[in-house]
Amino acid sequence: NAAAAPSAPGSVVTLPEAPADSVSCLRFCAGADLLAASAWDGTVRVWDLRSGAAAARHAATYTHAKPAMSVALAPSGERVVSGGADRAVRAFDLSSGQLGLIGEHKDAVSCVAVSADMPQVVLSGSWDRTLVCWDLREGPASVQQVSLNEKVHDLDVRWPFALVGGASPGQALLFDVRKAKGALTSTVCKTSQHLAGHPPRCVALFPKGLYDKGDSSGFCVGAYEGRVGVHFGPTTAAAPATGSKEWGDDFTFKCHRTPAATGGGAVQVYAVNALAFNPRASEQLATAGADGEVWMWDLKRRMAVHKPLVPRPAGAEVVGVPSISFSSSGTLLAYAFSDDWTAGEERYQRLCTAGHSNAVKVIAVPEA
Repeated sequence: NAAAAPSAPGSVVTLPEAPADSVSCLRFCAGADLLAASAWDGTVRVWDLRSGAAAARHAATYTHAKPAMSVALAPSGERVVSGGADRAVRAFDLSSGQLGLIGEHKDAVSCVAVSADMPQVVLSGSWDRTLVCWDLREGPASVQQVSLNEKVHDLDVRWPFALVGGASPGQALLFDVRKAKGALTSTVCKTSQHLAGHPPRCVALFPKGLYDKGDSSGFCVGAYEGRVGVHFGPTTAAAPATGSKEWGDDFTFKCHRTPAATGGGAVQVYAVNALAFNPRASEQLATAGADGEVWMWDLKRRMAVHKPLVPRPAGAEVVGVPSISFSSSGTLLAYAFSDDWTAGEERYQRLCTAGHSNAVKVIAVPEA
């Protein structure tokens, strides 16, 4: 069931019972308006928005033994999947309240993902340098594992592809999940030269309909240096900046940058923490930044749609947006305000003393 949006486009609802520590991941369900959040306090929380965002209620909470780092919802809305620093990939049945173990890695599970096209398959990426495909149709879950040369930091799935953002600068790894029963191998996707200096901060595969030429494996990469790369397919070498405006030619754009306090034309650059495509307009990409803002971009027109969709909250300290997620209808966008700990515990304690508390919010997305 589709949730009713808050009362007017642009209006915001703060969800009840937010985590006590920073949010690590937010995900809407693809088939029902349920929202899940994982957090560094070890909790995974679920909210039910099916009666409308303004009437959202806390539906469930369960915990990992250590920080919960990633979460996903089965398209049916019956099952929550999460990964944590306790090395566990867990499944929670929302109907029965039963918490189970899908499997374990040898190090922290940094990301989990499910696909609406294959709801019984769960993918997990870990700091143990593996990507694992768990097939829940066979119990205990059958496993296809691939060893990588780097830690996994981000993961996106759009059947039949899985895209991994790891620790290597200037590249992502593309997998064809249809080959999970055989040898699951990767294609190295080099990013633009503008992004070659750092590992990807976040990755997102193109939605269906955005660019369906070739093998439809286009993708976006969010960078630590306030820039997004738009790539229309895998490339084996870093693409130079050509200045081409043709749709289908790779390009990058700057975002999440503000004038520095020092003046003189200096710019403060913030990381792009998360990417999400709008389900009701495939060309619209939302970016969440460490500057505490969310922007919406029209990739075909190469311009901002809303300036910004979520502005930075007033206050002396910048609190970032670590994660975002669209509802299945694209009418709602969930986001969180949480410290990303890049400045350590001292800054976190200072924020708490100043009254900062973690918040999970939902905004009614205006039409472009």
